[in-house]
Amino acid sequence: MQVITFRHILALILVLIPAILLSGCIDERELASLQEENRVLRDKNQRLTLENEGLKQNIEKLKTKEANLEANIEEIERTIEELKGKISHLGKRKEELQTLLGNLRAINEALREKIAEYGIEIKVVKGVEGLKGEYFNLPSFPIGKPPKKLPESSSPYKIFMRIDKIIDFRGHPGGPNLSRWCFGIRWTGFIYIPVTGDYRFDIGCGNNGVRVWINNKLMYDQWRYDKSHFAIFTDLIGKRWYPIKIETYYRWRNVGSPYFAMILEWWLPGATRKEVIPSSNLKTGPIVIESEKMKIRYKDKKIDSTNKTF
Repeated sequence: MQVITFRHILALILVLIPAILLSGCIDERELASLQEENRVLRDKNQRLTLENEGLKQNIEKLKTKEANLEANIEEIERTIEELKGKISHLGKRKEELQTLLGNLRAINEALREKIAEYGIEIKVVKGVEGLKGEYFNLPSFPIGKPPKKLPESSSPYKIFMRIDKIIDFRGHPGGPNLSRWCFGIRWTGFIYIPVTGDYRFDIGCGNNGVRVWINNKLMYDQWRYDKSHFAIFTDLIGKRWYPIKIETYYRWRNVGSPYFAMILEWWLPGATRKEVIPSSNLKTGPIVIESEKMKIRYKDKKIDSTNKTF
């Protein structure tokens, strides 16, 4: 196989040049076409160069934004950690405040007990005789499964409100649109205890459940009408008003079943007979201390103090 060398190529060129010269010049139209294509290619090259510069600038901007985002993410992570610490601190503060609130309630209750123990004298400045009665038409419920409690005062089941001078009902209590088959009543107000001693409260009822609170303490809870009569015994300080609340409901059972009844009676200390608590010993609020005189007994010493506020 013969190897082509530079000398061979040079000899071939020397042979072709005269042939080209002899074949004549290139067509002018083809030359113009080549020149136009060359110009288009240069324009495209310039545009591509500009686009390339623009892409480089965009890449630099994206890198800058990426760096800023990373910095923002780090800042957000630090903020989240700070918020977690604050939330944990607030949780501890909430527990402390709840403990403090419980302590304040205990102190308030202790003060109330001391007030009762030392016999603070209070007078009712405002209010009317009798207890405030709120009457409700209750939805029917199965016998033996009464509602856990009466509706709130704002409930649509509430039909009307009135002041009942005494609690002595021996039959339907009456009132506009009050159901004869299923209803409830809540009495609230204050009861005046004239002398210190042991009191017996007798509650007479028919086919109805009863709950009684005295001085904000649930004294009796007979909510399933298992009894038609019961008594409450309690030791009370005289010459003061105590908050009292009574709740009852009636549910007709069948023909011949006991009718509704609600009678509030008491035995005064040393009394030989009971009586319906008179309206003069019952008040709707508010209770306001007009004067306050506290007698504290400690061994053989007596200390008197007078304050204007309670």
